[in-house]
Amino acid sequence: MDLSIFISQTPIDELSGCYTTIVESVFGWNNQPGFNLKNLTSDNSPVNGPRILNLLGPEGPIIGLAYRLMADPNLVFEFPISCLPVSRQFPIMLVKLMYYI
Repeated sequence: MDLSIFISQTPIDELSGCYTTIVESVFGWNNQPGFNLKNLTSDNSPVNGPRILNLLGPEGPIIGLAYRLMADPNLVFEFPISCLPVSRQFPIMLVKLMYYI
């Protein structure tokens, strides 16, 4: 099933349990292979490139789902800091270090 259709047709309470798995599958963390987004270009993927851009775009289903899930203040999702660019890891690690001092 197409991920966009799955997101649009599945009730939000079921999607809250699937969101981490969806993100892992797309971005390839937590031992998931991912969509290989680093190497995706319009030359090597003329068909899937636009589909993935639509899926991940600001008006796409992944971001739309994130906004829908953010409406529930009781939901918490963990994201590994190691998946962030190094320039973003450092400030977070610094804050954590200051917290424990």
